[in-house]
Order: sequence, then C-alpha cells, then structure tokens
Amino acid sequence: MKKHLFAYCLLIAAVTVLLLKKQITMNYLDYGEGSYIYASWLFSKGILLYKDFIVPQPPVLFIIGALLLKMQNSIVFVRIFNLFIYLVSNVLFYLLLVKIFKNRLLALIGSALYFIMPVSVSWWPIFIAETYIRVILLALLNIMLPLHRYSWKRIVSAGLLSILLIFTKYTAAPIVIAILTVLLLYDRKTFVRYLIVSGLIFGAALFALISLFGPNFLLDTVFIRRNIEMKPAVSIIYSYTITIGYYLFFVLLDFLLAILAIRSKKYSSALLFLCPVFYMVNLVATAFNGTYNYVFYPVEPLIILGYVYILYYLVSGKAPVVKIRNNFLKGVLFVFLFLGSFSIIFFIQTFQIEVSVSANNADQKTVTALSSYLQKYAAKDQKVIAPPYFAFLSRKTIPDKLTDPFIWLVFASNNKTVHYIRDSLNDIREQLVADKIPILLVDWRLASFNAVSVPIEKYYRKVASYSFVINNTENIDVYVAK
Repeated sequence: MKKHLFAYCLLIAAVTVLLLKKQITMNYLDYGEGSYIYASWLFSKGILLYKDFIVPQPPVLFIIGALLLKMQNSIVFVRIFNLFIYLVSNVLFYLLLVKIFKNRLLALIGSALYFIMPVSVSWWPIFIAETYIRVILLALLNIMLPLHRYSWKRIVSAGLLSILLIFTKYTAAPIVIAILTVLLLYDRKTFVRYLIVSGLIFGAALFALISLFGPNFLLDTVFIRRNIEMKPAVSIIYSYTITIGYYLFFVLLDFLLAILAIRSKKYSSALLFLCPVFYMVNLVATAFNGTYNYVFYPVEPLIILGYVYILYYLVSGKAPVVKIRNNFLKGVLFVFLFLGSFSIIFFIQTFQIEVSVSANNADQKTVTALSSYLQKYAAKDQKVIAPPYFAFLSRKTIPDKLTDPFIWLVFASNNKTVHYIRDSLNDIREQLVADKIPILLVDWRLASFNAVSVPIEKYYRKVASYSFVINNTENIDVYVAK
C-alpha cells in the first residue's frame, strides 16, 4: 500500500511540474499580489504591519512572504514556492481521498481533475492568502479525518491549524464552522474540546497580535471592510453568473451527498462534502469591490469531490462509503453529474489557454520595460510612485509606505475616513510639486487621486504607456519630471 501511495505521489509531482512550470514568470498577474508582496518586503526590512502602514489582511500571508524574501528576494522564487505548495496540496488531497474512501482510483480521478479547475489554473502562481489556506485546510483535514475521539495532542494540532486558517484570511471562517457542525453531530465531547481549545488559541493569538501591532490591526483587517462599496449591479450579476456557472452542479452534488452521509452517520465523508458547501457563503464577498472568484481557490479540490464520487459510482457501480438506495435520488444525482460534465469539458478546453495566457511573453517584456524605467530615472534611495508590484521589482519605496492604493481609494471615497490619509496625500502633492519624485507609473487607482493627477499635468511629461494581456483592464502611463 505504501509503495503504491509513494508511486502515485511521484506521478502527481511529475505531472504538476510538467504542466505548470511555464507559468513561473515575472508577469504582472494581479494588482493585489503586488500590494501583498510589497508589504511582505517592507515587513522583511523590519517595518511593522498595521502600525507603520495600512495592510488590509491578517498577518500569516505577510509572515510567509517576509520569510521567503529573506531567503531569496525574488518574485520568481515566490512562484516556485507556490508551485511546491500547489504540489503538496494535491498530494494531501490524494492522501485524504484514499484515507476516507479507501479507493485509489477515485482518489486519482480527483487528483487529475484538481489540475483543470479554472481558478486553480489561473491563480496558483499568485502570492495570495488563498494559496496557503488550501494547503493548511488539506493538512487540517488529514489530521482530523477519519473522525474519532481525539487525544488532546490531536485536538491542539487541529485547533492550531484552524486558527492559522482564520489568521491567514477571515474568509476561511466557514471551514471552522463546518467542522464544528459535523463534530456536534458526531460527538459532543469532541465538539466541546475542539471548541474550547480553538477558542483559547484564537484569544491568545488575537491578544498577541494586538499587543504587537496595536489597535490598528483590527482597524485595518476588520473595520475597514465596512467602508468598501459594493460593485455595480451589472458587475455583481456577471461575477455571480461566472461563479454559479462554474460550481453550481458540483456544489449541489456535494450538498446531497453530505445529507446522505449524515443520515448514514458517515461523518468523515460528510465533513469533506460540507466544507465547500459552507464556504460558498463567500459568494457574498464577491459582491464588493476588490474581491473576485479567486476567493474559492482554497476549496476547489473539495468542490469537485461530489462529482468525482458520483462519476466513480456510475462507472463502477460501487459506492465506497455513502450508499445511494433511492432511485429518484440516483436520477437527480446523475442529472447533476451530466450537467456538471459540461463545466468539466469547458475547464479542459480552457486549461491550456489559461496556462499560455498567464505565461505570455508580451507581458514579460512589458514588466521588464516598466521596471527598467524605475531603475533608470530613480536613484538608489529615491522614492517613486508606482503600483506596488513594480516598486517591489525595482526595490524602490513609495512615499508614506503606500502599499495599497486601492485601500487608500476606499478611505478617500468616504467622508468619514478620508482624514486617515489626508496628511499623506498632502505630503505626496508637495513632493510632486517640488520634483522630489523623479518618476511615476500611474494606473487608474493612482490617477484617481487629485494629489497625484493634478501635479503631474503641470510638472511631469508622459514618456510611455503600456497595457497587459493578462490584466487587460490595467494600463500604466509613465511620467518623468519635466
């Protein structure tokens, strides 16, 4: 058995590297990634999160980023590490399915479909919290499943990983709620132990973070969210249509199988099927500016689990754990399987396109050109104004540690919060008027600030404009002092 597992894990590793290595580039894949990697770079230099500059996410991502940049100050190194995390996640997923369903073929089908899931293909190279939530989640499930009355050691391990999930990104909270729900159904004593241990760890972690970073930790990561506006109705409808089109029939299969598993008291299987169902509450988050369907990256492997299970049942006639005896229910499950297959066909057709687009040479040349401008016009210690990704690539700092212009826009657009950044904006305006900023790379976010757009019209000249294949909504104008 161990030899078979080792061979399958090697196969997964080989396929992962073969299919995805071309995506390891310096391409500008996502605006948010630039803010996170730049914040991690500042943190690695001893500048404190939350206390010294605005950071809208919990700290785990930036701790990981700072450690990686200490080892190798390179975005390519970060993406190589992400490929390793992607590989480890797939192996953990395979091991989890073998453990719960006792069937290597079913597990191998799941691992194969893991590769083609649309958000995974596009987002695995990107330095975002969701990448690390996935691997932590799968490690947690491997520790907790199959369910039984745990030793205190395993309860503490599960509690630590659960709280690590939450402080990687708060959108992981539904996973912890799913675990609590299943434990309550399974064994109340285990439920109480897990709840108490997790609660104590959460309280200790929160106290430590507030002590280290000050009250701004809660302001930046929690209370700032109430100032983020909803997207226009058309954008919300479009976002929901894409997400529902991707996942609807898979999640319906997961939900029905979770109900069957609970009724059969197969609680370990129920937890696997319920995790993606609970996580879909994050669909609400995609209605707000700045959040898109990447939020579902952590549970994409589990989303297709119901589909894989019914596909295996259809082909083999065997239901490894959850028995399906009702003929009407069988018919419903097979209909959802059929309809979900259209999504699978679409994912297969678009897989190579997604890989090729994210690795395109045109964007690599654009990134190199923009970084070269910063190197050419700004001396070693001079500050620049640019999207954070390019500031990081050129090892330049932005005035007032402006790590996230999008969050500044959130403050600036709200009369109740604009005072948080008013002094900083005035300082930036004065530096531009005095020609202390030698070069600006201006995207639509930076252009939205009068403190930036008004002085550049008078004191700067445009020398170049660039657009991107991947981020096709991103256009960057290059300005230098007259």
